[in-house]
Amino acid sequence: MKKILALMLSAAFIVSLAACGGGDTEASEELSISDTITTDIMEFTLTRVEFADRLKYAQFISGQTPDQEYLLPIDEPQTNTSYTFEADDGYKLLSYSYTLNYTGKEEIEVETAMGISAVYDDGYTFEIASDAYLWSDYISIDGTTILHPLDPQGEGRGYMRVPSEVESNTAAPLKITVSIPNGDGSTVDAVYTIR
Repeated sequence: MKKILALMLSAAFIVSLAACGGGDTEASEELSISDTITTDIMEFTLTRVEFADRLKYAQFISGQTPDQEYLLPIDEPQTNTSYTFEADDGYKLLSYSYTLNYTGKEEIEVETAMGISAVYDDGYTFEIASDAYLWSDYISIDGTTILHPLDPQGEGRGYMRVPSEVESNTAAPLKITVSIPNGDGSTVDAVYTIR
């Protein structure tokens, strides 16, 4: 009887340890571009990651439809050189886009950065230099954005300034980390493998 009781207690202990270590399953998954992370209030999909020498800059006027190419890679230099997103010598702009479908039932304010960073060669971390969130008629830049129930899906964009080696050394791993909010203020942390 003591052996049976000891086995039952051991089994219960093992089950409780497994339950305690459960955490966010998304964090350990191997995600790729176009995979979706789901929280209790959001569906986040990383849709694009690419290197660029320059990104589209645009000035915004209240009430004007935002430039839908803002922060996307472009080939030619822009005429307005006061405000441009251009890589310095020896650097590249690591540009990304994501879509966000808000499924919550109450208005919420979130960081447009979504906790995104780039991790190169298993340790070098690069933070966002600029980011934005675009709807068809509105844009939030470098800060927070307010999501409303039943909002149409929007698109987030941004970039990190990285050494040219990050692009040229294709043998080294490159990952994008994200941190997507739940309704209770916690987050689902995940990693997208770029290469």
